[in-house]
Amino acid sequence: MTHDKRMALLERWYKISLAWNEAYVEFIRVVANAPLFFPLGMSGWHLHVVYTQVVAARVGDRGDWLVWWWYGNDHGRKGMGAKAGRWAKPRKIPTIKALCKLIETDLKDGADHD
Repeated sequence: MTHDKRMALLERWYKISLAWNEAYVEFIRVVANAPLFFPLGMSGWHLHVVYTQVVAARVGDRGDWLVWWWYGNDHGRKGMGAKAGRWAKPRKIPTIKALCKLIETDLKDGADHD
């Protein structure tokens, strides 16, 4: 996959994920006291995790970086760092562009995080 195709796929995933998050906030507002709130909410987020894992596979993310970046790093807002195989120390991953560089560096290194 070329860098441009990888970036396009990651940017689309990011836009869809932001829209999903906004819809989920509205969903919570409307059904917060409904009897099936918890299972409905969890199934919705499970769909997002599966979607993220599919995109991760398509872009060659072998380090589970997309899931980490969205959930653990609050889609870059926590300012957390990550380390690709050849990097001497962790680097902050605040943007999709930085996330793509992390994934591509791991691909060049042949990193296997499993």
